[in-house]
Amino acid sequence: MILYGGEVLESSQTKQALKDIYPRILKTLGQGILPSKEVIMACHQLSKRIIAGEYQKLLGEFLTEEQIAKTAQMLSAECLVRKIRIELGVAVGECLPETSHQIMPLGVLFHIAAGNMEGLPVYSVIEGLLAGNINIVKLPASDSGITVKLLQELISVEPKLKDYIYVFDTPSSHLEELTAMAKMANAIVVWGGDETMKSVRNFASVDTRLIEWGHRKSFAYLTKDAITDKALIELATHIVTTKQILCSSCQGIYLDTDVMEDLDSFCERFLPILESAVAKEQPLNIGIRAQISLLLFHDELIESKGKLYKGKHCSLKALPDAELTSSYTHANLWVRGLKRNDIIEKLHKNKGYLQTVGLVCRENEWNELSNYFFHAGATKVTVPKFMSYMDELETHDGEYPLRRYVRIVNGRVLS
Repeated sequence: MILYGGEVLESSQTKQALKDIYPRILKTLGQGILPSKEVIMACHQLSKRIIAGEYQKLLGEFLTEEQIAKTAQMLSAECLVRKIRIELGVAVGECLPETSHQIMPLGVLFHIAAGNMEGLPVYSVIEGLLAGNINIVKLPASDSGITVKLLQELISVEPKLKDYIYVFDTPSSHLEELTAMAKMANAIVVWGGDETMKSVRNFASVDTRLIEWGHRKSFAYLTKDAITDKALIELATHIVTTKQILCSSCQGIYLDTDVMEDLDSFCERFLPILESAVAKEQPLNIGIRAQISLLLFHDELIESKGKLYKGKHCSLKALPDAELTSSYTHANLWVRGLKRNDIIEKLHKNKGYLQTVGLVCRENEWNELSNYFFHAGATKVTVPKFMSYMDELETHDGEYPLRRYVRIVNGRVLS
């Protein structure tokens, strides 16, 4: 299923659509800048429809009530106006204060979306629209249909947007089609892991900018005398509700210690709390459970380091090193020791991957520990329950996206 010219077409029409799309794009570019006000008002109407419950059946299957409410808030006019003001200072097409430097769109963005968060491709497109760009989207294989449906609704509110949004469900293996999309773009916006980045660099031409929102790793850091049952319950809830599949999800837990017995004691205390959080969620399908069981079994056979603590549909593994690794997801995570004075030395080699730290410490330690993590390369430090809470004005991995989707042009008007 593809979205082309505001209409939903069959995937079999992709090749013909790609033959016809470039003349349409050139014509749209010749029409001038897409006014941000029109994008904002269209998004605001979509926000009001979400609040009114018009898309409850579509969204409710994948998002919680809190996430739906947050989505509506992020699409509100108030939020989007603030976003433009903070990230760009002025609207696209306007001059920066006290200069003749004008903010202009890059032109055409080719979004290669990731599938770890429902609705992310939609918001990526909206950010592209706010910056005045034409947007071509390659959907992730796991897309549920939300992207096409919501973007089609956005176009129904503001028909002009049909010339600025093109969505394709092209598989990653169809390199000829992906290359054709890339050739039309001024920049490729890539969401995904290292392999995705490598693949895109292989088919992207040298004159096309790459805007990479890559895979990131996040974790919790706990100091011994600040650990409370309340903090552990909030951490467990975060781990279970995010399934550890987001870049901001807690992949593992560091303790401010270098004593293995402290890790063992922590695992014994935290495991029943984690089990309790798991029991409150919908059970995993049997395929995922079997896959994780095999990984844990293989880990026990091959990996001699550390000690595995198995719970019901969850596990903790106490490890003697301080490496930052991914977890097996779905409430299966590692526990390691990392003394505060070693934070920068041990984590700086992961500087390109660090994202969110869920910090549990005394109030008078917060600034000291936060600075350690920021200097190591992290972009966000917060309490565990807010690790995956996305503020409407939050950066993407430490950068404002709208600034990457525009360019500054210099010119003088002759009288």
